[in-house]
Amino acid sequence: MPLSKSEISTLYGSRARHYDVTANLYYVLGFREWSYRKKAVRALQLSPGDTVVEIGCGTGLNFTLLQETVGPTGRIIGVDLTEAMLAQARERVERAGWDNVEIVHSDAAEYDFPVGVNGILSTFALTLVPEYDQVIARDLPAGATEWPLVIAAVAALTMTYGNLAALVQDNVVRLLAYSSIAQSGYFLLGVVALDQSGLALRSLVVFAAAYAAMNRGAFAVVALAGRDLRDFAGLGRSRPAAGAAMVVFLISLVGIPPLGGFVGRFLLCGAAIDAGFVWLAVVGILNSVLSLGVYLRIIVSMYQPEKGTPEPAKVASAVWAISLFATVAVGVAAQVLLGRVS
Repeated sequence: MPLSKSEISTLYGSRARHYDVTANLYYVLGFREWSYRKKAVRALQLSPGDTVVEIGCGTGLNFTLLQETVGPTGRIIGVDLTEAMLAQARERVERAGWDNVEIVHSDAAEYDFPVGVNGILSTFALTLVPEYDQVIARDLPAGATEWPLVIAAVAALTMTYGNLAALVQDNVVRLLAYSSIAQSGYFLLGVVALDQSGLALRSLVVFAAAYAAMNRGAFAVVALAGRDLRDFAGLGRSRPAAGAAMVVFLISLVGIPPLGGFVGRFLLCGAAIDAGFVWLAVVGILNSVLSLGVYLRIIVSMYQPEKGTPEPAKVASAVWAISLFATVAVGVAAQVLLGRVS
């Protein structure tokens, strides 16, 4: 028969002083309690500055994990039935010097939740007071933890729409513009994982650097050759260096190793998988295959019979040369740095 709330309060009142020691013994015995706590906090998908309420906070064992997530600008509210447990929690807060933690002695079912709560956490309290499950469903703002899924859906649609639209363009400027829409979808793979993967920020930085180089280089070659696909006919034969550079930019945009575009995209997919969005990483890989069809149209045209040698453009040539170096350098440097970190 389940314990009443008063019986729970009495039981944990007697265990309060030694509760943390008992929790550590569970780990020694093979019960991975701390791992479960980490997963629970991670599932909230909180951001720095968020407000979180922990129901049945006990001695505040989860406060350290919550602090790491919401940071000093966030707000943590611990609610518990047992005053003796809260006394231990207050001591923990004072020892750590946290000034963003509030301790509340209350039954969570009667607690008046503040406006703007971004997440509600309850771990073992739910096994003792099933009613708290209803409290969470009632007081957690609708959609408070759904934004990553929304961003993931937008990322998938953006990648697919951009590549499909680029596939039918004969104007290379428009083709690259729609390709940029698809590339923005890849950026969102990192955004969706920002709160859940250590790879997310690094992948965004690497991909942004690679994208800036390869996209600028591709547009520089367009400025040299012309805006229409037919203007690229024979460019690889008449201007071998510019043609080769364009091939490098385009295969980097596809995500072929060892170029910067590949490294950035590889890290982005890794971050998405790390955050639990395996399906989104698969969509990203499939779109890479689709984008190959987009860019092959330009590459094939460049190595068709010559249409004539375009007039030299010194500025455009300098831009694509610098961008070529940056595209290759970002890929190589990122791989070297990641190898050292790992």
